[in-house]
Amino acid sequence: MKAELVQEAIAVANVVAEDNSRPIFTCVKIGNGEIVAADGYIMVRHPVKTEGEGEVMVRGKAILDARGVYPHGNLLLEQNGDEVTLKSTDPQVTDPSLIVRTTVVNAHFPAFDKLYPTSEPTAFTALAPGLLRKLLDAVGDASFIKFRIRGSRDPVEFIAGYASGLIMPMHIDDDDDWYKVKKVKE
Repeated sequence: MKAELVQEAIAVANVVAEDNSRPIFTCVKIGNGEIVAADGYIMVRHPVKTEGEGEVMVRGKAILDARGVYPHGNLLLEQNGDEVTLKSTDPQVTDPSLIVRTTVVNAHFPAFDKLYPTSEPTAFTALAPGLLRKLLDAVGDASFIKFRIRGSRDPVEFIAGYASGLIMPMHIDDDDDWYKVKKVKE
């Protein structure tokens, strides 16, 4: 199995758990046209170009280590039996010492598709990632952030510890398929 991981797909590995109390959550699953990572609270998936059948589980740390070696480029993941290599997709990078090697993790990733709600949503809103990053910086080490979403055009209210406020939504066209994962175009 082979997969090309663009920078946005590589970033998915940031979601993996940092402790080994539940080892499956230190891994990413790659295959069937996507990369998936979860930590027990957050699950993120991103489309990727894959060749070959099946899927592979590898430690998220290996993906992040490879990103450290190639901070601005895409990665090619290749599985050969129990070995997985991660290298740059740039044909000018040929130094074999820059290849990150890891092994397949033999485990079953949670059936995340069953976690998606089946009821109709009551409201949609769009928030810019940069605004969410600013919010996280502003609330510091609050133990939680609570959001109140009232409608697609209304500000999103938040409460985080002693801090509270509003995030103004982005005005986008409503799209019934906004939440469906888009597959990478071949």
